[in-house]
Amino acid sequence: NVKNSYWLTTLIYEKKFNYEKKYLMDKFLDKGIVIRPFFNQLSKIPAFIKDYEAEKARKNNFVANDICSRGINLPSALCLEEKDIDYVCNFIQEIFN
Repeated sequence: NVKNSYWLTTLIYEKKFNYEKKYLMDKFLDKGIVIRPFFNQLSKIPAFIKDYEAEKARKNNFVANDICSRGINLPSALCLEEKDIDYVCNFIQEIFN
């Protein structure tokens, strides 16, 4: 009697779209879809901001910086129905076509 929620579905969009995450979040919200920004790299969170190793990492984490700038987390919940998932997928196709 266990159900997997498959937390968390992430979308990393191509650079060619040149969307700011805030813009995308607003567009999704306009459609009633709540998304969350992709996680920030640890070297940029306040707990590590003054750490010497984190400072080095911030200068060298090219891939992490890139992915974080283009990543969004899609809705995930046990209560999502197939029609909800279709709605989100259809909007993703709309905004990225």
